[in-house]
Amino acid sequence: MKPPTTITELRQQPRPRLMENYFYYIAVVLFVTATIKIISAFGSARILTTPDPVFGLTYRWLYACVALIELFVAFAGLFRVTTDATNLMLFTWLGGCFLIYHSAVYMMNAPEPCGCLGRATDWWPWLGRHYSSVTFSFAITMVAGSFLFLSNEKYKS
Repeated sequence: MKPPTTITELRQQPRPRLMENYFYYIAVVLFVTATIKIISAFGSARILTTPDPVFGLTYRWLYACVALIELFVAFAGLFRVTTDATNLMLFTWLGGCFLIYHSAVYMMNAPEPCGCLGRATDWWPWLGRHYSSVTFSFAITMVAGSFLFLSNEKYKS
């Protein structure tokens, strides 16, 4: 059997099971987080009109923009819009963006907005209490998992 030479041939190759599970995991979590961001963006919490300390956009616009990016990356990975290597690089890029953003907020020592403004996640109290640790853990998983697949000869397309 000759090795694949075109992007279409690469996309048609079956993925190893572990990689397939990883792609599904990342895509599902990105779909869920994008949905949460979209629901939050349409909410009525006053914090949504407050500017984000890093980008200066209101949280409402920031959530909407990030949700669109997450949906694009999830669709690309799940439906094999590009090669697996490109999808893994997209996962790495997005996870890296999450890590850089949260590091920037931490290094800026940006104060938490006043609780009196409400939280974008008021509709789901558990998430509000665990948001930072959940997003940080997921970003690490995106970056580390993608690097592992990209660096392992067994999984190269």
